[in-house]
Amino acid sequence: MRSTSALLRKGPGPQVHFLAGADSEQIAETITAFANSEGGTLVLGIDAQGEFGDIVMEDEIDNALQASLRHCLPPVKTSWQQEQVHGHTIVSLQVDRSAEVHTLDDGRILVRKGSKNVPADQRDLELLMASRPSGDFELQPVPGATLEDLDDDVDGLPVDPTAAPPQPKKKVVKKKVAKKKVAKKVPKKKKP
Repeated sequence: MRSTSALLRKGPGPQVHFLAGADSEQIAETITAFANSEGGTLVLGIDAQGEFGDIVMEDEIDNALQASLRHCLPPVKTSWQQEQVHGHTIVSLQVDRSAEVHTLDDGRILVRKGSKNVPADQRDLELLMASRPSGDFELQPVPGATLEDLDDDVDGLPVDPTAAPPQPKKKVVKKKVAKKKVAKKVPKKKKP
């Protein structure tokens, strides 16, 4: 990740955003827009003019990030690093472009346009859907699901992941044997 001073020199743009505070809704909007666009870095604790905000403790940052992730559906994958700049805590939050389309819990789909988070229009939605892989629904993990949630036996497959898979039934092929037609000899009737 780039240093805060390098990000400040670059300034806000499609892949860089600054927030002086740790407002969970603003964080959620920005990381959702980054994930739906080309990814980016959200810098918390300083604004784009270099004015420091009020983030002082790691717990506060972690709480704000966890609260913001609850606004994102599905949750956005992030990584972050903390830095001390002139006695102030600055956090750089990295978001990669996602293979999924992310929404906010109020249903909005946001993208980055310039240095702003904006609602996706029809064209944006078409591009989002076309550029995302269409996965097999049956293979997608279900958050919070456990083995107890599954049926005991579905289509003969074991639920226990450690169990051996069922052996395929051998197909018995019956050969048809051509029967020869044998003409029966019919005894001739004697003439009187």
